Amino acid sequence: MILENGVYKKRWFSSFDNKTNRTTLLSIYDDLIRRYNENHRAYHNFKHITDCLKKLDIIGNRLEQPFSLELALWFHDAIYDPKSNKNEEDSAELAAKALSRLGVPSETLDRVCNLILVTKHPSIPKNSDEGYILDIDLSILGSPQDIFIEYESNIREEYNWVPMKIYQQERAKLLESFLSQDRIYKTDFFSERFEKLARKNIKSSIERLKLSS
Repeated sequence: MILENGVYKKRWFSSFDNKTNRTTLLSIYDDLIRRYNENHRAYHNFKHITDCLKKLDIIGNRLEQPFSLELALWFHDAIYDPKSNKNEEDSAELAAKALSRLGVPSETLDRVCNLILVTKHPSIPKNSDEGYILDIDLSILGSPQDIFIEYESNIREEYNWVPMKIYQQERAKLLESFLSQDRIYKTDFFSERFEKLARKNIKSSIERLKLSS
């Protein structure tokens, strides 16, 4: 993780031109890393961000505003409290304040904030970039079974304050809401690659939740 941190630190700096204040860039990066390494995060941590950025690299040439989407991914879970229902709003606000310190234009700030807000599920994307950030954020659902099971375990850890029976009921409802959609993934790229396995993983998870409840 230390090596990967160095790689993504370099990536963060290289996203901005040489006129951007490097001290401020470092301060914001360090704050993001501190937030993503908070003890209560088992899934919504720095690894989730790097996984999202790796997915972004695969589909970068399909995006209308790749810079805005990359910034949105960096900040989309910057504030994460499992007991809160406004993490996305708070993360968008943090992004706006931090990026304004870097001189990011207001038009870009608006796009970044809107993209962060789209990651609040359920959301209906209004353009292709919004579809891509939604799909990137949910790509874990279409992971190989062992990775998906680890993901489910990490989510449970983040909600360990919720009594097991209630958690099982609410988690099953959430997963069933994904299955009720015509497509979990809103873009053809992700749907073709992840939809089938995501549905299989979700169905298996629901069965496990109901059997153990």
